[in-house]
Amino acid sequence: MAIYTCSVSDDSIKAFSSPTKQLIRLGTELIMNAVDRKMKRAQYPEHMLGRAPNRVLSDAEYGEFCAEFNNRFAKAALNASTNKEFHSTDDISVLANEMVFGNEGVQNYVSNVISAVLTPTFPAVTSNFFDMLVETRNGAIGETFAFDLPSNEVYQWHRGARGSRSFAHDMREPDTLVLNPAPIGTTFDIPWVRFARGEYNLAEEMLAAMLGFGADRLGTFVNVLAPASATLVGTPYHAPSFTTDNFRSVASYVEIAGGNRSQVFCIGTKIALGRILPDGAMNLFALSEDTVRIGRLSMFSGVPLVEIGNAFVPGTYAGFHPTKVFPDNKIFLFATGGEKPIKQAFGGSMATVVRNQEQKSNKVTSYTVEIEADMDVVTARRWGEIEGV
Repeated sequence: MAIYTCSVSDDSIKAFSSPTKQLIRLGTELIMNAVDRKMKRAQYPEHMLGRAPNRVLSDAEYGEFCAEFNNRFAKAALNASTNKEFHSTDDISVLANEMVFGNEGVQNYVSNVISAVLTPTFPAVTSNFFDMLVETRNGAIGETFAFDLPSNEVYQWHRGARGSRSFAHDMREPDTLVLNPAPIGTTFDIPWVRFARGEYNLAEEMLAAMLGFGADRLGTFVNVLAPASATLVGTPYHAPSFTTDNFRSVASYVEIAGGNRSQVFCIGTKIALGRILPDGAMNLFALSEDTVRIGRLSMFSGVPLVEIGNAFVPGTYAGFHPTKVFPDNKIFLFATGGEKPIKQAFGGSMATVVRNQEQKSNKVTSYTVEIEADMDVVTARRWGEIEGV
């Protein structure tokens, strides 16, 4: 299957047996392809991604892939039981027995494998939401991460007396952005009776956890920009409405603020980017190849348009008025160059998956997934905003 493979380092899984390593890689690939399905990443043109688009699995292929992972996971968990009676069984229905799923060997295996599957997908899922705009670092738990940001200032040239060689000294010091990863987590359940019947899709549950993490990162991004946006109003980096001239003007200021050495990117949701069309040419460009294929232009006035994957604010799914995390009426322009505007850091080498408690009345085990993470956005003199799109 030609699918996106998230990087799973050999060192991170060296303690596992060869079949378990294969299972971990299979699970990671499955989650990342599922994220691609949710975000329809395969629809992106190659020149926007900087790589060939991923081939997203069909519904039938995805279903088969999930079933294969769940079955292999169940058999491997049974083989990890301290009761050797279950090591060679192909009957995964025995997992409905609390003496089996509650076995210490089984539970340890479940926690360790889920942790190993999820660990490399955290930065990858964030990158899928923000595409090429994220710089990620990993380190030890409790470590502080300092990102040096190149100064936007240029050296000034001063007039002076001939032969004096005495000119004003300009300071060009880099800024620093500091991240301090802190624990964040979520909880999910495995209903063992349904799992033993093949009715429970563990891959989908892990996917839901990862998409929830992506929504959290997206919310962090929006929350950082919200107060910073207020400082742009009344400056050349802000426009109250979209016009071709406003777009070009803001993009020009952002490019210069980036030191004239960087590419300006415009980011927004598909709805917001779909409204970026030349003045007076709405109908013509609405029928262009890009807008027909992916619902928006891929570039406007020399500026690449980068779609942000949106999500609902957790807790607002119920009812008929869910709230989107990312606004559909704003677009943001960033100067990237060699520096990516979104910085994130992870503390620790693995996600922690811990069994909380067993509710033996309904044979459900609750697990907590926890990682240490932090994220921030470089906002000083390097970005612009256009409202009223």
